Amino acid sequence: GGYLFWGASVLDQITLNLPQGPLSHALILLMVLNNMLSYPLTMTAPIEATEEVLGLTSIRVEKPFTFFVGSLILRSSLVLGTLGVALGVSNFASIATFIGAVFTMSVSLIFPAVILLKMMYFNLPSNLRQSEGLGLSEVIFNLFLIFVGVFGMITGVASIFHQE
Repeated sequence: GGYLFWGASVLDQITLNLPQGPLSHALILLMVLNNMLSYPLTMTAPIEATEEVLGLTSIRVEKPFTFFVGSLILRSSLVLGTLGVALGVSNFASIATFIGAVFTMSVSLIFPAVILLKMMYFNLPSNLRQSEGLGLSEVIFNLFLIFVGVFGMITGVASIFHQE
């Protein structure tokens, strides 16, 4: 509703639309503080997964110093990598739109429907299927969800190029 009311005078970031003053500066400071405090939480899962893939978790008890050094190098390189991406991407809105379009559609619509069809319709032996299995309407509905997801993904990615 705000964009329809104010039109093209609305700036990209919400904080730029606030009137200048101590309240807006305090809000910007709180937003920066929130990002600084939530970043380690965001990076914990990728760091732990990468440590496990590289085999660092298996040497945690036996070689603690090697684990510490390897973990420090890995964590530093991942953080510096995200910093490089943040500095290298000129318009963060484009990359956020791309990630949102691809992963939201994949995780919420495409993957669940594909997995359900794969498990319940195509792969299960007849003795493990439900007595009726998936009906034709359920198969058509899941195919429709996959189509909507792919269409949403394509239009979301296309909107990035249309904006620039």
